[in-house]
Amino acid sequence: MQSMRLRKHGFTLIELLVVIAIIAVLVALLLPAVQQAREAARRTQCKNNMRQLGLAAHNYHDTYNIVPPGCVAYISPPAYGTYAAHGTGVFILPFIEQGNLYSRYDFNKGFDHNDNQFVVNTQIPAYQCPSTPGGGRTMASNNAFASSFGGLPAQNGSNTVATSDYNGMRWVYDVNATKNTGLMSHIWVLPYSISETSRFADCTDGLSNTILYHEMAGRPTAYRNGKPAGTSTWVQALWSAPWSFSTGIDIYTSSPDGTTQGGPCIINCTNEWQPYSFHTGGVQITLADGSGRFLSQNISGKVFWALCGRADGQVVGEF
Repeated sequence: MQSMRLRKHGFTLIELLVVIAIIAVLVALLLPAVQQAREAARRTQCKNNMRQLGLAAHNYHDTYNIVPPGCVAYISPPAYGTYAAHGTGVFILPFIEQGNLYSRYDFNKGFDHNDNQFVVNTQIPAYQCPSTPGGGRTMASNNAFASSFGGLPAQNGSNTVATSDYNGMRWVYDVNATKNTGLMSHIWVLPYSISETSRFADCTDGLSNTILYHEMAGRPTAYRNGKPAGTSTWVQALWSAPWSFSTGIDIYTSSPDGTTQGGPCIINCTNEWQPYSFHTGGVQITLADGSGRFLSQNISGKVFWALCGRADGQVVGEF
C-alpha cells in the first residue's frame, strides 16, 4: 500500500503582508478612539477636581463666613524675608480631606520656609488636571513679598513648591484695560497694602453666573496655543502657580499668538495671564454655586466679562 504524503500548510509572504496590513489599519482606526476615550475620562476627572474645589470653598465659607482668599500675606519675623504668605490651596486643605497636611503647615513661617517644604511639595491630585503634560511639577518657591513688592519674586535658597493647574478669579481686564472684580480676594496685612475680604453675599450677579475657579494649566512652563515656550517669566504667573501661594490672579486678553496682553483672544492662547487648558475647545471652570462647567474658548468677550464679575449687573444668558 502506497504511503500517503501529508501536505504541510503555511502562510505565503503575500498572505502575511495582507494580515499585517489589516492589523495596521485596525490599530490606526482604534487608536484615536482609545485616545479620545482616555481624554474624556481625564476631562471628567478635571471637572470633578474643580467641583471639589467649589465644595471646599463653600465649606470654608460656612466655617469662616468669607470666601477663601487668593493670598494672605503679613509680617512675621520667623518667615523668610520676614513676610509669611499663604495661598488658597493651604486654607482649604481641611475641606479636601487633607487635614493631616494642614496640621503640619506652620502659618508663622509661610509657604516658602524650610519647615514647610514637605507640605508644599506634596502633589495633591485635586489641584492638578490629569490632561496636563508633565505630572509632578514643582518650581522655585517664589515669594513676591520677600523681595520688593511688584518685582521678580525671591526664592528661599533652593526651596521648591508643587504647582496647581487651577486659579481663583480675582480681577479680569478687557482689551481697554478696564477692570472687573471677581470673588477671590487678597488679604495683605502689610505696611504698603490693603486688607480685603469677600463673601458669597457680595455676588449680587448670582452664584450660578459668576466664575470662582478656572483652569490655568501647565505652569511653570509657559504654553502658547498648545506649544511649550520655555519657563514663564511673567511675574504674576510665577506668583500664582504654586498651590500653596497665591491662586487668585489677574486675567488679561491676549494676542492670538499668546505673546502680548490685550487682544482678541480670551481663552487658551497662553497660560501666563488667561484661562488655559489641554482640553480641546475650552477650559473647565467652577461657578460660585459650586457647579462645574466646560467653557468654550469661542465664548464672546461680553459674556466672559460678565461671568468674571461678581456685581457688575450684567445679565448672563446661556453659555
